[in-house]
Order: sequence, then structure tokens, then C-alpha cells
Amino acid sequence: MSEYIRKVNEPGIAFCITCKERLKYGSSGKKLLQDHAKNKNHIKGQKALKLTQSLPAAFTATKNLENCVAEKPTLAPYGASGNIVNLLKKNATIIKKFRDKIV
Repeated sequence: MSEYIRKVNEPGIAFCITCKERLKYGSSGKKLLQDHAKNKNHIKGQKALKLTQSLPAAFTATKNLENCVAEKPTLAPYGASGNIVNLLKKNATIIKKFRDKIV
């Protein structure tokens, strides 16, 4: 369950990252979470995640989603390597050329 269920800062609430659904487990606890895993929408979502996670660009996005972390917005295209982003931050000339092409 820990692969897809995350606790949120609300009592009795969990979040399923597979279904992107808030789960109100209240007093039923683990049973509700186990029943949720048998739900056909959850199973369908897990199959879809297994297929899409094989794409390299998906790893960072998935890891951040699992950790509930938002990345800072950058001028680099989606899925660009972190090394490119660091290079752009360090070299103002490259940043300026990159911005001029976008604007």
C-alpha cells in the first residue's frame, strides 16, 4: 500500500497517487485502503502507471508526485535533464540567448 497511498495533513484522509483520489478512511482504516486497492479504477490506473513509468522523463515527475514536491518552474523544456537546468542557472549568457529565442 505504501507504494500508492500517502497520508495528508488531515485526520482520517489519505491520498491515492494511482487514482489521484482522496480517501476518507476514518474509523475503517486499513480495510478501506485494502478495499480501494481492489477497485477496478485503481487496478486500471496501476496498469497505466506501469506502462508510462518506463519513459525516462516520467521518473522525475513520478518521484516528485509521490513525495508531494513541486519543482521550481524553469525555462528549460519539460523533461529536460537537471544538468541542463543547472548549466542554464550558472551561465547567464546561455540563459540570455535561451530567453531571446523564446521571447
